Amino acid sequence: MSSRIIIGKHAVKATLTSGQHIEKVYIRGHHTHRDIQHIIALSKEERIQLQWLEPKKFDQRFSGDHQGIACITHSFSQASLTEIIHKKPRVILMLDHIQDPHNFGAICRTAEAFGIHHICYPKNRAVQLTPSVEKAATGAINNLTFCKLTNLNQALKQLSAHGYWVYAASSNIGQPIHTATFNDPMVIICGSEHQGVSPGLKKSIDEWIHIPLIGKTSSLNVSVATGIIVHKIALTK
Repeated sequence: MSSRIIIGKHAVKATLTSGQHIEKVYIRGHHTHRDIQHIIALSKEERIQLQWLEPKKFDQRFSGDHQGIACITHSFSQASLTEIIHKKPRVILMLDHIQDPHNFGAICRTAEAFGIHHICYPKNRAVQLTPSVEKAATGAINNLTFCKLTNLNQALKQLSAHGYWVYAASSNIGQPIHTATFNDPMVIICGSEHQGVSPGLKKSIDEWIHIPLIGKTSSLNVSVATGIIVHKIALTK
């Protein structure tokens, strides 16, 4: 993973709209300029952290014609869905609108630990690759390839057309995890914290699996459930 500093209104705005991972946007003082306010609004929409610095501190940190605005980007390994299909990894994790950065990071850490290196996630209405995700993943992100998707349903159709078997977990339907068999190559859908697998994706699922619980707890955190599933997949490789 590498980082670089971007300065200037046009450069920062272009970076914000490019889909790159941005650690933080820095603003010099309290600007009221329309372009700066627009960048601030874009950053908030993308859930990117903002930090206002005193002019002297800003100038010390960011030299050149910065125009009062700067950001720091991190270059994580990103790929298109076409590139991933060409590589044809055995397992792809698809995160279905995960909201909690700790869950995203924990899934990354567990996936990498069990040999799964390709993770797809949605561009909208979901947590992105933020510093909080990176922290929770404790370095695993550096060994993963990510694919940011505009439409999960269309992506599943493409993957299915190239031989991928689509699995999803539910609390009460499908094969128990200890008796389930998995077909290669496969996609594992990780449902969101609140609604599970999105209704629009259910028609693309080839098989449901569930994790039987014997205590009074009725469900598991999505990162914990994903960990159990990927461990099972690793054992059946």
